[in-house]
Amino acid sequence: MPGTLNGFHLARLVRGTYPHIHVLVASGALPSGFSGVAPDARFVPKPYRMTDIVRIIREMAR
Repeated sequence: MPGTLNGFHLARLVRGTYPHIHVLVASGALPSGFSGVAPDARFVPKPYRMTDIVRIIREMAR
């Protein structure tokens, strides 16, 4: 991401602005403080399988 914003900060910003939006973060390492983003936020470590992403999105959509 350009500038100082990274995916973790974007997830926190989205969650704070739109609390009804589910958050899914994919990264090579679990960022410290991730659990504080949102109680239902999900983390997927890289590399990941697309089938895992699809499964998680389906779970979150229920």
